[in-house]
Amino acid sequence: MPEDYQYEIIEPWLATDVYLKYGKNMANRIFTPVMALGQRYMESWENGTQQRILWMFYRSAIEGEAFRVAWRGAQRMAEMWRDRDR
Repeated sequence: MPEDYQYEIIEPWLATDVYLKYGKNMANRIFTPVMALGQRYMESWENGTQQRILWMFYRSAIEGEAFRVAWRGAQRMAEMWRDRDR
């Protein structure tokens, strides 16, 4: 709610401008980060960042990196349980 909402009681036509300005500010605050994210996404396809990320994902999938990470996590949990039981 804008700080100038008391105008609605006195003169409703003044409150319209206040709410319009408030609505524009809220829309700007909401959609500016989304637009910037979309712009960075499009730029990532143009400057090669997206291709590099997809290549890293492909390479880690081929090499089985996810299985190694899961195995290390399982080993840590087993070690933690063994230490707890001592």
